Amino acid sequence: MIIIIGAGPAGLAAAEAASRSGAEVALIDSASKKGGQYWRHRNSVKGYKSDRADQLFSKIESASSVTHISDATVWSIETQGGLYRVNYLQGGQESSLTAEKLIIATGAYDRSLPFPGWDLPGSMTPGAAQSLLKGHDLLPGKRIIVAGTGPFLLPVATGLAESGAEIVGLYEANNPLRWLLSAHALLLNPSKFLELVYYAKLLRRSKIAPRFNQSVTRFSDGLATISGVNSRLQIGKKKSQTLSADVVAMGWGFLPDLTLGGIVGCAQKIDSDGTTIFEV
Repeated sequence: MIIIIGAGPAGLAAAEAASRSGAEVALIDSASKKGGQYWRHRNSVKGYKSDRADQLFSKIESASSVTHISDATVWSIETQGGLYRVNYLQGGQESSLTAEKLIIATGAYDRSLPFPGWDLPGSMTPGAAQSLLKGHDLLPGKRIIVAGTGPFLLPVATGLAESGAEIVGLYEANNPLRWLLSAHALLLNPSKFLELVYYAKLLRRSKIAPRFNQSVTRFSDGLATISGVNSRLQIGKKKSQTLSADVVAMGWGFLPDLTLGGIVGCAQKIDSDGTTIFEV
């Protein structure tokens, strides 16, 4: 048996590959639905592209060798004679599973960087805004600024716009030339390139024009200050502008959840951007 903790995109992909090879799989997740934060409510947001998710879900649901244990919280992992014992709570009852192989796919969470107003009402991460929309069909506000860095800003901005929000601005702190440096990676991964084209079409349809080298540097009383920033996220000398907004959804990529991996002693290292990650 292989135990997989986490039923998000990575956990589902691992479960599908393991079951295809003939292994029995126990897929443990704290949520009631498979898919993780990104795919759990994939069909509830207008304009959200989920073809790849639907295909993977279909494979998992038809695999008799995969057992999905939902609403379960893993509270400890023990190693005994080359085996992993995973202890979890489900419905108030304690249970455990033992296997020779363990895959931890507990995902990641938004990286936040402090700025004046980041802890005030209306300030949140892109993941939080998307979670409200996908999980509860709620818009966090009517006039929303999406800012920070990374491709995750695209589905957040387009999803909010397609559901009726006014996207006051979409601000990417990085220089667009940095994206061009990764163009070869997109060409080697056609599905990602097509996904980028898809979101570009949604942005154009919603009349959202991404702005680069800019970020929210202050937010208070429904007013957001937009300033130019350099590659070190330092505020530039160009004049700032102030925009009215109910919500600022700002995030700087993701941080991996290292909790369970740390319990079992997985080796860690510092990545090039200063993030602590597991050695692979």
